[in-house]
Amino acid sequence: MNLSYAVTLCLTTFLCFIGRAEGETRRPENITWEELPELPNAQGLGGAFAGVSNGALIVAGGSNFSQAAETGLGSKVWYADIYVLPETERATWLTGYKLNEPRAYGASVSSGKHLILIGGSSAEGYHNEVTQITWEATTQRVKQELLPSLPLNLTLNGAVEIDDIVYVVGGQIDDERANLKKIFWSLNLNNPEAGWESLETWGGPARRSAVVVSQNTGNRRNIYIMGGETLIENEMGEIHSKQLTDGYRYSLHKDKWEQTKDIPHPVTAAPGIAYGQSHILIYGGKTHEDIALDPSYSRDLLVYHTITDTWLIKAEMPLSLVSAEAVSWGEGIALTGGETEPGTMTPKVQLMIHDPGAGASFGIINYTFLTLYLMGIVYLGFYFSKREKGTDDYFLAGRRVPWWAAGLSLLGTGLSAVTYIAHPALTFSTDWFYFPVRIGFFFAPIMIIYFYLPFYRRLNITTAYEYLELRFNVAVRLFGSAQFILFQLLRISLIMYLPAIVLTTITGINIYVCILSLGLISTFYTVLGGIEAVIWSDVIQVFIFIAGLIVALIVVFFNVDNGFKGMIDIGLADDKYRMWYLDWDFTEPTLWVLLISGAMGTFIVLSSDQSRIQRFLTTKDEKGAAKGLWLNVIASLPLGVIVLAMGSALYAYYKTHPSSVSLGMRNDAIFPLFIAQNLPTGIAGFVIAAIFSAAMSSLDSGMNSIATVFVTDFYRRFKANNSDKFYLNLARSITLLIGIFATSVALLLVTLNIYSAVIFASSVLGLFIGGLGGLFALGIFTRRANGYGAFVGAVISAIILYYVKYHTPISIFLYPTIGFTVCLVAGYFASLIIPERKKSLEGLTIYTVLPRGDQ
Repeated sequence: MNLSYAVTLCLTTFLCFIGRAEGETRRPENITWEELPELPNAQGLGGAFAGVSNGALIVAGGSNFSQAAETGLGSKVWYADIYVLPETERATWLTGYKLNEPRAYGASVSSGKHLILIGGSSAEGYHNEVTQITWEATTQRVKQELLPSLPLNLTLNGAVEIDDIVYVVGGQIDDERANLKKIFWSLNLNNPEAGWESLETWGGPARRSAVVVSQNTGNRRNIYIMGGETLIENEMGEIHSKQLTDGYRYSLHKDKWEQTKDIPHPVTAAPGIAYGQSHILIYGGKTHEDIALDPSYSRDLLVYHTITDTWLIKAEMPLSLVSAEAVSWGEGIALTGGETEPGTMTPKVQLMIHDPGAGASFGIINYTFLTLYLMGIVYLGFYFSKREKGTDDYFLAGRRVPWWAAGLSLLGTGLSAVTYIAHPALTFSTDWFYFPVRIGFFFAPIMIIYFYLPFYRRLNITTAYEYLELRFNVAVRLFGSAQFILFQLLRISLIMYLPAIVLTTITGINIYVCILSLGLISTFYTVLGGIEAVIWSDVIQVFIFIAGLIVALIVVFFNVDNGFKGMIDIGLADDKYRMWYLDWDFTEPTLWVLLISGAMGTFIVLSSDQSRIQRFLTTKDEKGAAKGLWLNVIASLPLGVIVLAMGSALYAYYKTHPSSVSLGMRNDAIFPLFIAQNLPTGIAGFVIAAIFSAAMSSLDSGMNSIATVFVTDFYRRFKANNSDKFYLNLARSITLLIGIFATSVALLLVTLNIYSAVIFASSVLGLFIGGLGGLFALGIFTRRANGYGAFVGAVISAIILYYVKYHTPISIFLYPTIGFTVCLVAGYFASLIIPERKKSLEGLTIYTVLPRGDQ
């Protein structure tokens, strides 16, 4: 053991300091500019359409001025040329393609597959044509298709596309001399025959040449219209153009407009684009309130953060620029042509490259704290390995765990680094809407203690799924066990991957080092110490989890004016503490939806998830298990308050320090960003250790419970003639394999799209897990349910959940309740239809429960 211990300590220290080599060198955030090949039109183009189609950057139409020797500026010239720059060959623009007619100064909408040109103007006047352009790379053809025309001829407008619906905002129509009309139209691309629909407009003045962008505000998609100019006719009949600084956002969810904070200075005809999850970038633009007095062009790169509603001037551009398009392409944002000063166009195509840098130097002291914590956790594995004499010790800790330790371990199992990172980020991005889930938790212990614990404790079982065989048949048992194993395998892989991707982005710690550290150390002490090491490490990790949050909260208070009161005042002013959404909309996370979700979701997990049920079985008796369950639920309420308060504190800090928000960052990275930027040396290491502990408290539970289920429900069920020592060694081997497998999957996820992994976990495996609780309810609460019916109920539940998810707007928070209810009802009626040979139900239903005894 001494040699193994020494090797482990060396390995841990080595892994951490590999990360330190990268993390200690701070790499500041940086914006650089590159130049792509110039547009073939050497005079440059202003007002050209631009976007991306099938990987190719496309610029179409546009205008410039013919040169007159006497004045230096001639008449405006309009173009119909289409230029294509393939992503794989960026050296030269492909030419020879034409629009049906010359056009410029309309709106461009680019979805990635198509580029849509909306309205615009030419020598003939304003246009209402809507043209969809598609680049066909294999044939090197540009395909053009006409979509329904706009209701009116329109130019200097903006547009966005959201979920296959195109929205046109602002602009000028043919018959307008002054007092522009407000334009807000939509077209469903899935049903274009329905034509354009007129929508409710914003509260401010009408405008043209405004910035129009779609971006998230928290977890909601919005349409923004910012700046631009309005036309004013004076008493002499003269038309003046007045530039604007106000902005508005349209909530697709609320179907209404709200005003946003004013831009620092007027902006007209500026390229704008959404960047990351919550930023909007505005490049240059005309800046004077009255263009007739001073038509100055800006070089400012303006940044707006949608969550905190704050502006800042981020950088200076190489060129002043108006009447260009900003297009996300490849690794950067391309700015296509434009006007650099009155009457002067440019053929330059600039590519902005943003390097987010590494958030901060992590340092030797921080790594020392982290390493000491990890060494202590490994020591637990060695300590408890001496007590693991058989599978009863390894799976159930010899039923000697104190009730309070089992309760805290149950609490820790429900926590993860995702909780530590994502829940404060959710509150930062939205409000306290999620809090009612915690209130719903209090329903679960009553049901579990009175209707489920008697079966788990008095039947002398090791896994919950043994009950399914006793009540139904072996097929149902294996079905439930397999669902649990598949779900947990993916879950623990994601638990390793998700915090690692955030930590490496902010601190510079190598992501592979993060994943390997989590995977190897969690696997090591779980293999050695079994459930007892898992439970006691969970207890330690819960205290570290809470202490890390409290320390971070205190630091925030010291960095916000007026401390705690300042945080409260900022949150109240922006309605960030709202938690009661009282309408009866079951497609949204309203109060009723969340109460049901908290109650039923917790009940289903506690009644069917082996990683939770296993804690019930490690205490001395049934009474201790009940007390531990109540401790878990009661402690979760103040813990939930602390977690959500952390999100509110982060909002207050970044509201008052907008320049500290990393450009384009993921919202989930906001707490690690604060840790990297603000926590003192040593304390940062402690809080990072808390994030590691949150991840490990779920990893160890998942690995041990999977090993328990595999050995008990699969191997031992069919090969029961081996010694207990054999099954103990098998359990340790399986735990090791699980750790290696989950770590490997997490490493693989680094090369994949994070969203695809999360969607796969929730929409596929989550659909089958939803009905698992219904199987247990069928067995416990009914006499008529049988094995065939239970299996049919579980399958129908999965089918119904699939339909609900992909074909209805019902809130995802109701999926567990729907899965449970469908499985229970369908399984019961299927049992009535499909007969099965009767079996004894003694001790298997609430009507025939065994006496308590001393379990």
